[in-house]
Amino acid sequence: MNITSTHVRAVIAYDITVNVKASSGEYIREVRVKINGEPMATESIPVSTCTTWVRAYPQKGDYPGTTRLHVTATNDKGQSEDYLETWGPV
Repeated sequence: MNITSTHVRAVIAYDITVNVKASSGEYIREVRVKINGEPMATESIPVSTCTTWVRAYPQKGDYPGTTRLHVTATNDKGQSEDYLETWGPV
């Protein structure tokens, strides 16, 4: 699976977008998103036809401060992949 994200400074905090794309021959079964340890989404996908998942989280995270994004995506074979990104002053 390929997990990516973008973040843009908003009026308060950041506008964060998370993208998950399944590899060839697999489907997305579940995606979990946490921002600074706070659960934003746990989405189970019951039908194995989802190959792309995109969600936007407006005005999340800390500014000024450090924002931590943690995404876990699970495919239809039960294999999970983690994505971690941190930005801001460390």
